[in-house]
Amino acid sequence: MKKIMQIVFFHFSVVFFVSSCNLATNSEQVLSLSSKSANSTSSESEKSASWDQPIMPTKITCTSSTPDPLSLIQRLTKRQLTNSINLFLSEVDPTLASDSKLVSLIASIPSDIIAYKENSMLISQQLVNIHFDIFYRVGELVANSTTAQNSLVGNNGCMAASTITSTCQNTFVKNIGRLLYRRNLETAEVNTLISFFSNAELLSNADKVTAIVASAMGSADHNYQIYDKGNTIAGKTNSISISAIDYSNKLAFFLTGAPPDSSLRAVANDGSLLQKTVLTNQVDRLIKTAKGNESILKFYKEWLHYDHYEGLNYPTDFLSGQSTVNLQNAMTREVDEFLLSLTVNSKTSSYKDLMTSTNSFIYDDSLAQLYGISNPRGATVLNSRERSGLMTRAAFFS
Repeated sequence: MKKIMQIVFFHFSVVFFVSSCNLATNSEQVLSLSSKSANSTSSESEKSASWDQPIMPTKITCTSSTPDPLSLIQRLTKRQLTNSINLFLSEVDPTLASDSKLVSLIASIPSDIIAYKENSMLISQQLVNIHFDIFYRVGELVANSTTAQNSLVGNNGCMAASTITSTCQNTFVKNIGRLLYRRNLETAEVNTLISFFSNAELLSNADKVTAIVASAMGSADHNYQIYDKGNTIAGKTNSISISAIDYSNKLAFFLTGAPPDSSLRAVANDGSLLQKTVLTNQVDRLIKTAKGNESILKFYKEWLHYDHYEGLNYPTDFLSGQSTVNLQNAMTREVDEFLLSLTVNSKTSSYKDLMTSTNSFIYDDSLAQLYGISNPRGATVLNSRERSGLMTRAAFFS
């Protein structure tokens, strides 16, 4: 069962690598790689080297006769996919996220950082294989967790029956969809997932649950940021209005790099998210979360690269007694907290403050020594003649 699902998943992953007016895939390369998947073996060493090469898009030219350009659909990055999986598990059974096999599989996802930035346009056989193994493992974990199954059907225990009723099947599938598709499933989608319950090749209920979860996680709606459930706009070609649920997904991924949490889903489901006050409150709440802080710092690091150092391997006589113990981490942490204090924790800070503020956050003796002060082990104010503003901090001189 697993091998068949893996072949189907690879075909889907390559074919769904979407093109637009400004960016299109090399179709011959896609078809070539797709055709090879049916003949692939389980041995990694037997695969052609081309399996592990990313399928990169090729530029095409837009002309005046070209239809309105379509938005390029973004695949979830490693960070976003990891957050999506962890959020799903945290809502069905938090203990599952620590499964050692799953943790190892997620850690094995290749880095998608290119020139210091996340890239959502890479796809390779290696990446598809790892994704499939992750989704299948999550399915196995849910299939063997009474807690997870009960949370998805309302704690009535119906998933434990030898014959699972149609009502129980519907509830299970629809709740899986709400979490993994990040929206309510359409009737055809419900029927597709429910069909696994009657699949004769799946001998046990555990196999059926595994297949449903793995299939849902392998879907386009889980792996890509798709916003296509709005209404058509009169007089506009290839344009639709954005629904509250789609907007909640865009908002969550933009601000936190993760799907909507339960609070955001609630205001999306009742439509109130589109009200200015509700939207403002949600934005303020999200950027103050741990993942919101992470996304803010990701923006600054991609812009300024202040967390990248060539090293502190200076001669002893040059250092003149200056300690380098944990210095790189200390310099990065200082800038992290400085930026968060202005961007997240203050509603009155300006660009001028970014360039002139003397506020600092120092926790390590090595950085305090570099600045010529006693270690405050927290917030402090630096000499305005020496350390005024972001660009005067040690991280930008190393």
